[in-house]
Formats: sequence, C-alpha cells, structure tokens
Amino acid sequence: MVALSYTDAAGVLLSGSTNLVNDTAVVSTWTHVQYGLSIAAPPGTVKAILAIYMFGTTAGSPVAYVDDMQFYVA
Repeated sequence: MVALSYTDAAGVLLSGSTNLVNDTAVVSTWTHVQYGLSIAAPPGTVKAILAIYMFGTTAGSPVAYVDDMQFYVA
C-alpha cells in the first residue's frame, strides 16, 4: 500500500490519502512498477510524506527500493 500525506511547518496533517496503490506481487528479483500520484499539495505544505507499507510476507525480510521520484512545484 502507498500513502501520501502533506504537513505544515508544525507537523500538522493538512491532507492525506491512503491506499493510493495496492499491488500484489510475488517476486524474487527486481520488478519495475510505475505509479503516478497526482495529488496536489494544499497551501501551507512544507513536507510531503510518501509511505510504502509491505505486509503479508511469509518468510525473510521484505525490501522495497524507491527511486526516480519527481516532485513538481507550481
């Protein structure tokens, strides 16, 4: 599950979305998955928090690598 939240300078949550992306996969090697999250930050935002949750693993230690992120400031 992927969640995106925006906070102000005091850390107060301004806006948030959970369950933006659910992807179920059983892989043993690098798997490219691409998502576009087009959620505009509300006025007063100073921090964007992207959270990736992994659950339901039966063995080992789950690992997720995130790269090539782009934030557009308008």
